[in-house]
Amino acid sequence: AVADVVLLPQWELTREELAAVIGQQAAAGATNEQAVAQALAMPTDFGSQTGVVRGVLAGAREMQLSPAELERLARLTRDGLRQAVQDELLSRGHRPALVQEFTGDLAALPEAMRVPQTTAAAWTKPALEKKTTPKED
Repeated sequence: AVADVVLLPQWELTREELAAVIGQQAAAGATNEQAVAQALAMPTDFGSQTGVVRGVLAGAREMQLSPAELERLARLTRDGLRQAVQDELLSRGHRPALVQEFTGDLAALPEAMRVPQTTAAAWTKPALEKKTTPKED
């Protein structure tokens, strides 16, 4: 079985792309990471990343973040603006403990991950807006 997974085609997925897929599943009412894995046509689970995927999914659901918002927040996090993400979510009235846990999970998502695909996979990578975020000096 391991050899089968190794030989399957793979996608490289960025943190922003993974966040967008998590956001899509949260918006669709998903309650666990298995829905995210299925959306990505993954024949395996997220392994050591399972907890952070669950955390981002739960936070996105509770704060009702859209896929586009989640992708943008992941981009800001990638660009070193985690505090700006926290400030934005707190300004919307979300609980500090929820915001802190969510931003920690978002930052813990891998910058990029290889996603093995089932041979019958029809999934294609999401088309994300390629924006750059100015860094604060």
